[in-house]
Amino acid sequence: MLGIVRVATTCLVLLSLLSVVGVVLWSDVFTHGMSFATLTGQMSRQRSGQRSGQRSNHGHAVPKFVAPHLYDLQTRKELDIMNMSMLTFNQAFKNPCWWETSLEDNTCVTIRKDPRGMMGRARRHLKKHKRVLRCLPYFQIVGQAKCGTTDLFSKLLKHPHALPTLLKETQWVSRVRTDRFCSRLNTYVDYFQKSANRITREKRHKAIIGEATPSYLSVNRFWNLLPGNEGCSEPCVTNADIIHHLNPKTRIIIILRNPTDRLYSYYFHVKRLRKESAHQREFHQLVIQEVAEYQDCLKTSTPRLCAYNDTFTSFKKTDLRRGIYSIFVKDWMKIYPADQILILRFEDYKNKVEEHLQQIFSFLDLMPLSQKKLKSIATSAVKNRRKTSSRKIGDMWPVTRNVLDRFYKPYNGQLSSLLQNERFHW
Repeated sequence: MLGIVRVATTCLVLLSLLSVVGVVLWSDVFTHGMSFATLTGQMSRQRSGQRSGQRSNHGHAVPKFVAPHLYDLQTRKELDIMNMSMLTFNQAFKNPCWWETSLEDNTCVTIRKDPRGMMGRARRHLKKHKRVLRCLPYFQIVGQAKCGTTDLFSKLLKHPHALPTLLKETQWVSRVRTDRFCSRLNTYVDYFQKSANRITREKRHKAIIGEATPSYLSVNRFWNLLPGNEGCSEPCVTNADIIHHLNPKTRIIIILRNPTDRLYSYYFHVKRLRKESAHQREFHQLVIQEVAEYQDCLKTSTPRLCAYNDTFTSFKKTDLRRGIYSIFVKDWMKIYPADQILILRFEDYKNKVEEHLQQIFSFLDLMPLSQKKLKSIATSAVKNRRKTSSRKIGDMWPVTRNVLDRFYKPYNGQLSSLLQNERFHW
C-alpha cells in the first residue's frame, strides 16, 4: 500500500513539473510577443538553412495544445481549400452563384441560429423546386481596419445592384474557419444565403454580393497550422490565395490610411469594445512595447514573418503590424491581376467621396448613376465615426507620433514604390 502511495506521489510531482514547464514556455511566447509561427520559422531555418517562404521536409513544430482540433484529419480536409475542386458558376448570374440540389446542416453557431430565417427559406425553396441558389462574394473589401471600410461598404450597398448581406464582415477566411465547428466551406457560403435568396426571389440576375472584412488583408490566424503551410518558414498560403481559389475573378478593394493615425484609431476601437478608459499615456506605453517586440523579432526572422506574427494579437490593445501595408499588399498583388485590385487612400476618399464612389462603381462594372443619386449616396451619414468621447481625449503625444512615424517610414516608402504613387508615402 505504501509503495502505491509513493508511486502516485511521484507521478503527481512529475505532472506538476511538466505543467510548470508548459506555463513557462507559454509565458515566454506571450511576453515576447512571439507567436508559435515565429518559433516554427526560426527552428526550420536553423535545421535546414532554407530561404524565406520555402518549404522544408520538416512538419510543424507547434505543440498540439495550441489548437488541438486543427490536427484532426477531417477538420484538416475541410480546411484544405487549395486542394478542393474549383467551383463552376452559372453564367446566367453576374454574381458568382450556382445551383445545389441539397443543403448540409451547419454546425457553426452564428449560422445554426438561422438569423432572419434565411436558411429556412432556402430549405423551403429546395423542397419545392428541387434546387437552391448558392453564392459567393463578387467583391471583397479586404482592408484595412479603421480606414473607412464600414462607411465605404455601406455606401456601396446603396447602389441598386448591390445587395445587402447578413454581415458586413464574416471573418471566415481569416479567423472563423479555424473554429471547431465552422471549418466547412458551406459555413462561409451560408453567410450569403440571405442575398442568394433575394436573387432567386426577385430574379436579380445583375445583382452582386460583397463582403468587407478588414482583417483579410493581414490577419491569418494559425497560418502555420493550416493545410498548405506545412514546413513553411513564412506563409505559403495566405487569405489572398484562399479567396482567389474560391473565385479567381473576385474584385479586391483595399483602402489604406496613414498607419500612425490608423493605429491610434484602432486603439480607441479596442478600448471601446472592452469598455475600458483610454489615455495617451497608455497608448504611448503600448507603442513602445510593440515596437520593441517587433524589432526583437527582426533579429531572428524576416520582416514578412514578423508582420504575419499575429497569433496572439487578440491579447493586445493595439496592433502595430497591421500598418506594415507594403508586405501585405505585395502578397495580394502577386495573386490578382492589376485590373482586379483597386487600392484607395483613406484621406483622399474622405475628401472626395462622390468621385471615389464613381470610380468604385466603374471598377465593379455596375451601371452608372445619375449625379443626383451619386451625390445623395456620397453625402449620406458617415458610418462608424470615432466617438465624441474619444475625440475629447485629443491626439496622441507628439513623442508617440514621432516613434510611429519613424517606425512606419521605410514601409511607407516600400508601399509608395510598389504602387508607384508618392501619395502613399505618408
